[in-house]
Amino acid sequence: MELSNIDWVWLQQGVSEMRAEGHTDAGVILLPNGMLVTGPVMPQGFKMNITLTDPNVQVPFLDRSNGFGHMRIVTWEELKSGEVFNFGSKASSNRQGVGDS
Repeated sequence: MELSNIDWVWLQQGVSEMRAEGHTDAGVILLPNGMLVTGPVMPQGFKMNITLTDPNVQVPFLDRSNGFGHMRIVTWEELKSGEVFNFGSKASSNRQGVGDS
């Protein structure tokens, strides 16, 4: 899947809708199968208010591509450019999904 084929508007809309419903941990999640989805980035039952300087620019990103979660705040532009994905790592080189042709 090419980064240009990802529906970024749909992902941003999903995060915005979750925030409007009161989910402060709404973000983008990279699953082990390479799919990008929206959802809560914090474990169920873990209450932590994530404060973003500008929710239209920043988004929580949970990378679960290696089987465990690593959450950080990134910009939408960093997601769209692909710089937040570990394409060069050994673990991601055998995985198909985001960034693959």
